[in-house]
Amino acid sequence: MQPLILSVEDAAGFGRTVTPVALRIASARVREYVGEQRLAAAGNAQTDGFFELVSGIAARLDSQNESLAGGVQQESGGAESVTFGWDSFQGVTDLLSAEKKRLDRSFPQRPTLIVQAAS
Repeated sequence: MQPLILSVEDAAGFGRTVTPVALRIASARVREYVGEQRLAAAGNAQTDGFFELVSGIAARLDSQNESLAGGVQQESGGAESVTFGWDSFQGVTDLLSAEKKRLDRSFPQRPTLIVQAAS
């Protein structure tokens, strides 16, 4: 198992109360999305904004709506109705689109060059 990207205490420094399990899941999702090599290449250059993002992902995972986590996309009771959007529904098992955009800005894809020999 990979180490956590930040500790529970570090997350608390951003005003987030999270569990170690949520931090482990958030760390795994970020590593999977960014790629271990790009994350390692950034090393100590990772910013507070990156750590705040990871702590925010962990906080979101810790506060999932139970109905949403169970697959419900709409609830109603009396005169009140709640509909969960696709992005929030996907956020149960994946990163949200806004989180992915922030990670893409912090860890841009490096251009690749494919050289083909003349035949």
